[in-house]
Amino acid sequence: MKGEPVMDFMEATRIDVASLKWEPFVSVPKDRVLAGQPETSTLLLVEAEDKQMGLWKVTPGAFATDHSGYIEYIQILDGAGRLVSETGTVTELRAGVNVVMPVGWRGRWEIDVPLTKVFTIVQGGSNDFTIHLKE
Repeated sequence: MKGEPVMDFMEATRIDVASLKWEPFVSVPKDRVLAGQPETSTLLLVEAEDKQMGLWKVTPGAFATDHSGYIEYIQILDGAGRLVSETGTVTELRAGVNVVMPVGWRGRWEIDVPLTKVFTIVQGGSNDFTIHLKE
């Protein structure tokens, strides 16, 4: 997914999501699919040695996920579904929801309505971090 740089990171860069050219949808590998025929499309915006930032779309269905080796922060832009951890904890997903999945998080995506997320992934690392919430 590496390509020619398209942004000048010496300045703030506005990204108009509606005008971006997405990669074609690809099927989730069959060995991960639990229900339906989910497909995904990833638009990688920033890539560094151990970090990625971008956008991801997924169609309805359910499939397993394993965050071995990386931490991921997401914000849901649109759509609906849930993340279900292997321990059974359910995190409802809808526009505006933010989620942190720690290194080693395992579970499944259950998508009811086509969903788009913004993501930041940091490879490696540990779960030695603090989430600061002020409500």
